[in-house]
Amino acid sequence: MRVVVAGDDDLETVVALLSAASRRMASRGVQFWWDPFPPDEVRQSIGRGETFVALRDGTVVGTIAVAWTDDLIWGPQPPDAGYIHRLAVTPESVGEGLGTALLDWAAAHVRAQGRSWVRLDTIAPDEGPRASLHRWYKRHGFSPVGNVDAPILGEGNTTIIYRTILYERKV
Repeated sequence: MRVVVAGDDDLETVVALLSAASRRMASRGVQFWWDPFPPDEVRQSIGRGETFVALRDGTVVGTIAVAWTDDLIWGPQPPDAGYIHRLAVTPESVGEGLGTALLDWAAAHVRAQGRSWVRLDTIAPDEGPRASLHRWYKRHGFSPVGNVDAPILGEGNTTIIYRTILYERKV
């Protein structure tokens, strides 16, 4: 697997990956992304150089975003972390360890920037259908450090507040 910065020509592929991941999670009773995923958010992230694609034999098999701040969710923080968003793999790659490889890649990427923590958030609660996702993050070294009510822009530009659990891992 090779991870590269996504370009404008990757927008449609990344949105399709995120939309497919949303459908896959919804089929398991976990609704936390949109379908289709809003392209404007991805377009802006690509423009900032924060979105990456994972390639295998020249084909995109996954995506992840790493930002250097996340004031909306984490509030103002010292510049000691990278913030993971929008991790997804192709349906054909589920179960192959690609998500783990992308988490590890992101941790190495953050460490290479001289930062000590990798952080992420995921929708609460950590029980019921969502429990497996929370267990997955914990198995990969992430510890819950709090929760926050996060505003997101929903359909029709309405603001939706959702409870999210904050996780971090030392790199």
